[in-house]
Amino acid sequence: MTDTDETVTSSQAHSLRVWAGRIVAAVVVVYGVSVANDLLLADTRLIADRADMVSLDRVPAWSVEVQHALFGQGSVGYRLTAMLVHLLNCGLLLLVARRWTSASLAGWGTLIFAIWPSGSQAVLHLGSQAELLTTTWILSALWLSGGGRFHVIRAVGLLLIVILGLHTSAQAFALPLFLLLVHHRLARRGQPTPTWLMHLSAYGTAAGWLLWKMSTRAADAAIIDPLTNPLASLPTSQRVMVALDQGWSYAQSLLVPLRLSADYGFGVIDVSATLTMGVRVGLLLALLGFVLLRFVRHADLLSLGVLWWAVALLPASNVVSRIDLARSDAYLYLAMVGGSLSLAALLTTLSTSSRTRWIVATLLVMMGARTIAWCRDWRDDEHLWAATVVAQPSSARAHEALATALQRRGASVAAQAHYQRAIGLYPRFATAHLNLGLSLYEEGRWPAALDQFDIVCQLQPLNATAHLNRGAALFRQGLWMPAADAYRQAAELRPAWPVPWLNLRDALRAAGDEDAAAAAVDHARSLGAVLSFD
Repeated sequence: MTDTDETVTSSQAHSLRVWAGRIVAAVVVVYGVSVANDLLLADTRLIADRADMVSLDRVPAWSVEVQHALFGQGSVGYRLTAMLVHLLNCGLLLLVARRWTSASLAGWGTLIFAIWPSGSQAVLHLGSQAELLTTTWILSALWLSGGGRFHVIRAVGLLLIVILGLHTSAQAFALPLFLLLVHHRLARRGQPTPTWLMHLSAYGTAAGWLLWKMSTRAADAAIIDPLTNPLASLPTSQRVMVALDQGWSYAQSLLVPLRLSADYGFGVIDVSATLTMGVRVGLLLALLGFVLLRFVRHADLLSLGVLWWAVALLPASNVVSRIDLARSDAYLYLAMVGGSLSLAALLTTLSTSSRTRWIVATLLVMMGARTIAWCRDWRDDEHLWAATVVAQPSSARAHEALATALQRRGASVAAQAHYQRAIGLYPRFATAHLNLGLSLYEEGRWPAALDQFDIVCQLQPLNATAHLNRGAALFRQGLWMPAADAYRQAAELRPAWPVPWLNLRDALRAAGDEDAAAAAVDHARSLGAVLSFD
């Protein structure tokens, strides 16, 4: 396996077909176990509730809607679709990488991309489908940008793909820089490069999109939840430093993917800017600068892969602007395109003897086994969040999600312990307070439940569900009129919701006000409530 210039001959076409067969087999073996995985609670909400789809850009939202129309609530269809898109991305990578290097090195790089654990969250999580599809658009655009006839048609096709990519995720903004990197690599190899029209299509579309989005960027940043992105509330200079420092964590997850996690939100990332962090950031920038100079001089594949990794993560790093998540392993999926080629180039130079080749093969088997284990961790909410708590014990979101999974199974004692741990890590965690209150309410511990509902009402005074449950806890303690007031508050916050009016009837009837109770029932009927005695 050497990085040499080769022309595409029949033997090399045969070599690519052989590699394609190996890659398909590897993906089926590694990701096949994920087909039996259940839908996560977050996936179910995303499918069933259009309000949750607002968190997705247009193309991922359309994709989820189409899959819902085809598969309903069955998990197998969604899992197979993700695996097929991953296979498509592997095929596209094999084709475009062949232009950048030899067939064998392109094959090894694609095989690493196919089975490496880093970025596998994009394949396993329905909510991370944007990263999966963004990679499809970018690799398709690079394939179109290759040499050949019909330059104008190719440029128009690339323009359409860029638009689709920008409607998919922020990582699509990296495409113009990818084109520059690939252009330099191909020029050094004496191969056809992307035309100026293709560069103009990519840069012009991305720039126009950025100008259009800048008007809403400040408003979007204002509603970012600190639970998922504690960097969002930091001053700009501190946010940029902490975000750049995450580059080392991403590098570790790529090279040594042994502690993957489904959450890197509040409590996980150290947001304090220290001198040590500044030194690490300076070292990271110096290393990237060195790699850039090396690539400018030599256009080698190892440097190309490292720069690809950095460029892919930049739009999703909170450096340029605030985004929804502080960090996500799903962002590594696109970055792994370059990372896998760098690893292949590095491993190729090391595998000069049969013993070293066996070491490389063993490493690939180990990484494939790690991906299989990670696929099994994603089989349901309880296993996923239990694994996340082990990997990130300071994650408030992981403790709350694990508690919810345990509560659904009926393990209320363990669930309450994790709810309390989540609240201890993030005292303003309204969802954890609410769910802890519901768990306590189910056990008949109404005063303790009321305490939790009171906190939620203070944190989120417009939360109708919290006011409704607060009323229920008051009602259980015989406080009829305070309960009625809480029900009225819930009804005022959600005027079309009949449940508060039905509960209000019970409170008023218990207080002896039959006329007001009858009026509450009539209002509930007007909202569509169907009563058993009607």
